[in-house]
Amino acid sequence: MSIKKYLLLFLIFLIFKINGFSQIKLRISPDSIVNQMAAGFGCNTYAMLDSVSVVYDQNHNYRSWGGSAWGATPEASDTKAWDKIFTYMDWLGMDYTRLNLEHRIFEPEKGKLSFDNREMQVLYKQLDYFEKKGTIVQLQEMYPNAKWLAHEELQSNAVDIVKSGPADLEAWSDGIIALLKHLVMVKKYTCIKYFGIANEPHHGWSWWKNPDGKTSQYIVPALDMMKKKLAIAKLNIPLTGPEEMFYHWEAKNTQANFNPYVGAFSYHEYMTSIDWWDAAENKDWYPTLKSFSEPVKNAVSIAHKQKKPFFFSEHGTMHFGILKDARGPGTFNSVMKDVEFAVRYANLGVDGFSRWSLLNRGNLDGQWGFIETFDRSTLKMLPPEKYAPKENTFYGYGMLTRFTYKNSHVVKSSIQGASSDSTSHLFSSTFLSPSKKEVTIYIVNDKQFNSSLEINLDMNVAKYKKWYKYEFAIADRNKTNVKINVLEELPSKNTTALIKANSITVYSTKKINNEDAGLVSE
Repeated sequence: MSIKKYLLLFLIFLIFKINGFSQIKLRISPDSIVNQMAAGFGCNTYAMLDSVSVVYDQNHNYRSWGGSAWGATPEASDTKAWDKIFTYMDWLGMDYTRLNLEHRIFEPEKGKLSFDNREMQVLYKQLDYFEKKGTIVQLQEMYPNAKWLAHEELQSNAVDIVKSGPADLEAWSDGIIALLKHLVMVKKYTCIKYFGIANEPHHGWSWWKNPDGKTSQYIVPALDMMKKKLAIAKLNIPLTGPEEMFYHWEAKNTQANFNPYVGAFSYHEYMTSIDWWDAAENKDWYPTLKSFSEPVKNAVSIAHKQKKPFFFSEHGTMHFGILKDARGPGTFNSVMKDVEFAVRYANLGVDGFSRWSLLNRGNLDGQWGFIETFDRSTLKMLPPEKYAPKENTFYGYGMLTRFTYKNSHVVKSSIQGASSDSTSHLFSSTFLSPSKKEVTIYIVNDKQFNSSLEINLDMNVAKYKKWYKYEFAIADRNKTNVKINVLEELPSKNTTALIKANSITVYSTKKINNEDAGLVSE
């Protein structure tokens, strides 16, 4: 072979590497509905202002027993702070939130309800906003954290109090019913669609403990009692459960155990990884998104056969560190994985995704926040004028929350030919608005090379005449001033698009410039 031929072949090879796989095609079937989401995309929020125990144990292990669900939230009276936060929330356009509180907040002593304290005012502040926007709220009691409710053996120390399950289920459940009656019948909130009674029970390291402080208090009797009392009170708020980590080897059993009591199945997930990250020795504990797909599909099927939604009411990525102020949860790679997680599993019928979490101190179990409101150097709240979007998290996950409506239809779509070394690198999902008047397509490229993708945008010329392209890519990594504006306007026809390396690309029939609010209610 001549030198010229070698050079020509080498040039073709380089073009191939630069442009990716030229025969990659995205095919969308708008008339084939996979699922209408019972919720949508959003993140966890919370009303707790006061400190929960942060300790070093006898083995010098650091632990915040309240996780990061406290301490980065301003007082309800700080109007400037909340106006700034609500501006950011407007941009995000959250469809779904898991709004967390403690029993301590509304019933600090047995039978003495407190509906007008500073933390309840924060709860109202957020519920007022979600009510106005039409956000679907899953109200969640994380743990009681009230001394009077703790088992007597656990009342002598703050860590044991927050770890304790309720010693008096009758009094505990009466308190929750009183809270819900107040919120629904007095305050008239209609946005509260679900209620969860405990965060991550039954795990060895978590909350809701028996009097020994080690073994888990079984939550099913509490669910049974709550369901009956909700019916008597005529409160049409389904319970969620189990609110545990999604361990696929036990998911069928937990769904079977919880099915008589819950109106929605909800799990948490933090350990999955992008397929090509697959270097973990223990694939059960650190599964790839690909290997996790079948268990998720099965769990969704079980839920939907019972006509119940399936939520990941908490999710995120812990692979890059979660101790103290580790940046890991907010790194570009983590956020890319979290978006890919939601894009891929929405196609499997998951009804809602709530990432952890809107506001976060960032020095308790990693930097999870969407908005920076806390100064880690001084351990004080920042002044509102210094609030800022959290790099990567706000904009990256915001691509999901911003461009979809709640209760969107997921339609069948598939990418053909996107593989390298038997591992796909392009993933897509397509959403129709509830009325089917608008469409949004997500494309995630999780590898470090560009790809050329043929997309059929001529799904229905009569309805969808124009498309708008948006993008969050690796060039936006670690920035706090990203502008997500229309990059390109396209007619409704087949098009070949360059999908950048490590990027989240959106094609939507909805024109939304950076100064506009994100989509929630159609």
